[in-house]
Amino acid sequence: MSFFFVGALPLLAFIYQIAAPQTARLADPFVISSAMTGLAFFVIGAIKSRFVSGRWWTSGLETLLMGGVAAALAYAVGALLRGLVDTA
Repeated sequence: MSFFFVGALPLLAFIYQIAAPQTARLADPFVISSAMTGLAFFVIGAIKSRFVSGRWWTSGLETLLMGGVAAALAYAVGALLRGLVDTA
């Protein structure tokens, strides 16, 4: 269940964008989604520190960094492969 809820977190800004009336739409849902995802990574890392030795903020930043690098790589691969998709 936690995988589902945390995994769905980045989609919330885009779901809101679709469901919201035109006057209440977000200026940049990608930025909001990225911020919510970063916060989730940090919180997961901070919680992880209760089970491993280390400070909560160090563990939070470590998880944020690892998740951020993984997300940036996934985004870069998607951008590189975008041209391979037939749009017809």
